Amino acid sequence: MSEISQHNQLVLIVDDLPQNIEVLGNILSNRGVKIAIALNGQQAINIATKKKPDLILLDVAMPEMDGFEVCKILKENPETREIPIIFLTAKTETDDIVKGFEIGAVDYITKPFKTAELLARVRTHLELKRSRDLITQQIAQLEKLIEDKDKFISVISHDLRGPFTGFLGLTKFLSENIDSFTQEEIVEISKELHNSLLRQYQLLENLLEWSKIQIGKVKVKKEKIDVSEIVKNKIELFQTAAKSKNIELITKIPQNTYAFADPIMIGSVIHNLISNAIKYTNEGGNVTIDILYKENYLEITVSDSGIGISDENIKKLFHPEYSFSTPGTKMEKGTGLGLVIAKEMIELNDGKITVESKENVGTTFHLFLPVKT
Repeated sequence: MSEISQHNQLVLIVDDLPQNIEVLGNILSNRGVKIAIALNGQQAINIATKKKPDLILLDVAMPEMDGFEVCKILKENPETREIPIIFLTAKTETDDIVKGFEIGAVDYITKPFKTAELLARVRTHLELKRSRDLITQQIAQLEKLIEDKDKFISVISHDLRGPFTGFLGLTKFLSENIDSFTQEEIVEISKELHNSLLRQYQLLENLLEWSKIQIGKVKVKKEKIDVSEIVKNKIELFQTAAKSKNIELITKIPQNTYAFADPIMIGSVIHNLISNAIKYTNEGGNVTIDILYKENYLEITVSDSGIGISDENIKKLFHPEYSFSTPGTKMEKGTGLGLVIAKEMIELNDGKITVESKENVGTTFHLFLPVKT
């Protein structure tokens, strides 16, 4: 008969007779099942609590503590109550069978064991346990996702409502008192209104991009890309911004640095990282972009000599529910979503993004991209 388990599932056999354990152990281990053994009830409880087996084959008739009592104790313990238990017994009385089910057993196998029946029941309950575990895991993930989204929506609602309230108040004040302003003051207020609207537009753009990723509307088009060319193009775009703050852009980029990824997504991520590095670096500082091959992946680093990030904020960087944004060294403002989207894009490309930072020293982001399909 073929193997029962392909998932390293563990079956605990509990019986006070070593010969019974030997028979069961041989039958199951020969079919690829990992086993643990206990010779009495207390051993069974200790092992079940420590190792969390996927199934317990529990003898009913044991001295000192019988199988019914062991089952009852295990089912009362939150750590072990979900472990399925099959009773092993020579008894076939209806009362014993009913009692076993009432205290939480999922099945009964009578002695002497019939190999085919034993394997069929063990296989069935291991598969059921695996399915239940998967469903439980998915429910937990869904609950966490809903919780994160609720927090995220709450933060974004605040981020949108606050600026719009100020914008509406300022436009009302301007419209009601326009005759009292000079032409220069009107121009200055108009610029501020424009900048405020631009930030809100950028926030909405990021929200739309992030939401499309969440619902699977973003299509990843992976291909062989030369990352050095993408970086060079981005550096060219940021020369003016860097010069305005007297920031030196340093590059350590070899030729023909290829990775396998979506060029638009990777370009967007690199754009975001260089933009942030310039934003959070003081005048006269530097930003360094480096590319290295490391075994089967490509590493892109973007480092700056900027203001750094606190340990507390590093923990929040890639989590949408926080959605915080720190003003740049010239009070440049952002949406708080750029790094969240960057992380999701990198992961969609089977890559990884990490960060290390020290306050008032600088920050380094590392991107890791696969070089093969």
